[in-house]
Amino acid sequence: MRQNRGVSLTSHRVHFEQETWGAKKLTTIMLEDLTSCNIETRSKPGWLVAGGVAGGYMALWAVSSGDPGKFVAGVLLAALCLVAYVLTRRKIMVLRSASEGIELNVSGDSWDSLKAFVDAVQTAKHERLMLLAQDRGQERR
Repeated sequence: MRQNRGVSLTSHRVHFEQETWGAKKLTTIMLEDLTSCNIETRSKPGWLVAGGVAGGYMALWAVSSGDPGKFVAGVLLAALCLVAYVLTRRKIMVLRSASEGIELNVSGDSWDSLKAFVDAVQTAKHERLMLLAQDRGQERR
């Protein structure tokens, strides 16, 4: 059995248990029902655009009015927008079947460890499908 942040991989299924304040969720997907495994990065680049526009506007306003305090305020506003951008970046691992999905925030994990986990899921799925095909072949005889 292999685990990654609450997701357990066994020889037959992927098992995910999540407990948050006031809620519990248990999701199990049989390996043969798994349709996709993704690792995605998500961000909100609008924060960078807002910071650039606000910082540029404040810089122009500071130059035209001769007030260095407005320039400092513009730099601080742009820096706040940059911090907001960095804080909203996330790395997500998604395991899907036709009827259910597991979406897990894995921002603290390295790309290589996530890729290794997805590779392990794909290998286990392949082995499971080969075992099922072998069992079906024996039933027909």
